[in-house]
Amino acid sequence: MGWILMSLPMLGTVLLIIHVVKTGRDRSWIYIVLFIPVAGALAYFFIEVLPSLLQTRQGRQVKKSVMNAVTSSGRIRRLQNELAISDTFEKKQALADAYLGIERYAEAIPVYRECLAGIFSDNLDVRFNLAICLFQTEQFVEAEKILASLDETPGRLKIAAIRLMHARTLEAMGKMEEAGILYAKVAPDYPGFEGYARHAIFLKTLGKQEEALAVWKNIKDMSATLPAHNRRVERQWISRARQELRAVL
Repeated sequence: MGWILMSLPMLGTVLLIIHVVKTGRDRSWIYIVLFIPVAGALAYFFIEVLPSLLQTRQGRQVKKSVMNAVTSSGRIRRLQNELAISDTFEKKQALADAYLGIERYAEAIPVYRECLAGIFSDNLDVRFNLAICLFQTEQFVEAEKILASLDETPGRLKIAAIRLMHARTLEAMGKMEEAGILYAKVAPDYPGFEGYARHAIFLKTLGKQEEALAVWKNIKDMSATLPAHNRRVERQWISRARQELRAVL
């Protein structure tokens, strides 16, 4: 094991030199990588490799994710400072939403709970976002209780999103019959293809492959009539539909 660990830096150096040659980079990088271990390799990566990666679609997505995380972290620090000075519902909600936005669900939960004190105890947005965080941290029983109460709230504006999250929570709890009813109900009403796609995934989980494939085919057929912008927005689910359909050919 020891000799393997000792050989890793040498292997990394060899791979970088191969990269220099194959990609036609300035050959002076070979000497830098060889004679300035670690620092030379890092310099080559950040100066030559990383900028190239960021020009690809995946690279741009990574860059966007990193930038969003950095921006959100800065916003969280600012909101924490503001909240320490002025403890208001709006600032608490903004902080909790910021945590949710970068998937720090466990940190969002106590802040959302604080938001629900007093006159804001029935705030729909806060309760729904709290349920999302509870779902993501596998606290399904409490999440389901909140979502069930929201589904019965009159004048609700997010009913499709609430029902889809409710269906996913019921599925996670093993309540398949109830989940199936909700998935079937929400799929046509949910904006875009996510409702249909999650219903298809659920059907496949139950072993109902033919029914699932029918839903995937429906997504593929509907996507053919979408404008280019909408296809980009729904790319994740359209790609999944094509993948599932190709798998049975």
